[in-house]
Amino acid sequence: MREALHRIGHLQQLLTLRRFQRQHFGETETDPACVVVARALGMLERPEGASVAEIGQRLGWLPHTVRAAFTGLRHAGREVTRSKAATGQSVYRLALVETAPHQ
Repeated sequence: MREALHRIGHLQQLLTLRRFQRQHFGETETDPACVVVARALGMLERPEGASVAEIGQRLGWLPHTVRAAFTGLRHAGREVTRSKAATGQSVYRLALVETAPHQ
């Protein structure tokens, strides 16, 4: 049940991000950019997270575009955390969305 609530919270955040994109960039929900954003979210939700370089390489984005996406996620209400990997490289993750238990 908790996983289902987490997924609902995730979908609500994704829809908020899509609305932001449409308002500021004129994108539609069927735009391939939404698929790319979903891929970036998936990478950030992994337990190991993802580096700016990894996201950029996988999605074909420049580093400043990846960092701008992090800013967009923060503006949409998501918490993007940063930590250092053993290699010294910064790794970014999305904090879990806390949802109230369903009663």
